[in-house]
Amino acid sequence: MKQYFLSEIENLLVNCQIIGNKSNIYFTNFNSLEKANEFSLVWIKSTKKNKNEIIKSSHAKIFIVDNKVEIEENLIHVKCFIKTENPKLTFLRIANFLLNKQLVWGIHPTAIIHPNAKIHPNTAIGAFTYVGEAVIGENTVIYGNCYVYNNVEIGKNCKIHAGAIIGKDGFGYEKNEKGEWESFPQLGKTVIKNNVDIGSNVLIHKGALSDTIIYDGVKIDDGTIIAHNVIIGKNSLITGHVCIAGSTVIGENCWIGPGVKILNQLNIEDNVFIGIGSVVIKNIKKGNKVFGNPARIIDY
Repeated sequence: MKQYFLSEIENLLVNCQIIGNKSNIYFTNFNSLEKANEFSLVWIKSTKKNKNEIIKSSHAKIFIVDNKVEIEENLIHVKCFIKTENPKLTFLRIANFLLNKQLVWGIHPTAIIHPNAKIHPNTAIGAFTYVGEAVIGENTVIYGNCYVYNNVEIGKNCKIHAGAIIGKDGFGYEKNEKGEWESFPQLGKTVIKNNVDIGSNVLIHKGALSDTIIYDGVKIDDGTIIAHNVIIGKNSLITGHVCIAGSTVIGENCWIGPGVKILNQLNIEDNVFIGIGSVVIKNIKKGNKVFGNPARIIDY
């Protein structure tokens, strides 16, 4: 089993203080406090009480803790502590850095890739995935059974999980003289910027005449539907089974709860919070928190 030494992650610990027993110490796995063994790296939530008792009861030897915790002297001699402002953030950065090094770049032999697709060599594409005339950036991972249509641009450091569909035609129709529906041409692109995570079975439609754009740092959970011409601003978090109708604009740093439905052509400004299951039928101003059906401003 791979052994990780603290020297391998020095660049991630520049704002941390390491105390305790550091002699030839290493870890082989990342784990919870309850399941940890003597070779686990674990973290303790800053708000936890009785941290010294938690440390005593755990088999782990390396702990990430907050700066304010006072470690008992007898524990310092037998265990190692990484003290930091945000233990969870430090833990995830270490885990992601080391685990991403284990990724094997390349295209699975069962994947189908259009000859005109532009795919960076440091990209991983999983089994039975299809990629059309698309652009895929460096360090992006597309898991199995995904479908990436033509006119899709995916940036760097993105993760697209199994079953996602990117760039499908939008749902646009107009009735003709006979009362029959005729489809509106979907001529735009789907643009996924950098550091975007897209969950399993997410559906993102391409633009109609303009583009559908997902900006840097957006995280989209499983089962979400994003319609044509939608724009989602930087670092917004879209949780599971959200439905965002066409031409709606979501600002930066928004949090949209599970099962939320958002009407078409709305403007959701920056730093908005939308509670679980809400139905949004009106524009929402910057920084507001809304909840309900229809969604109303709440104060808590």
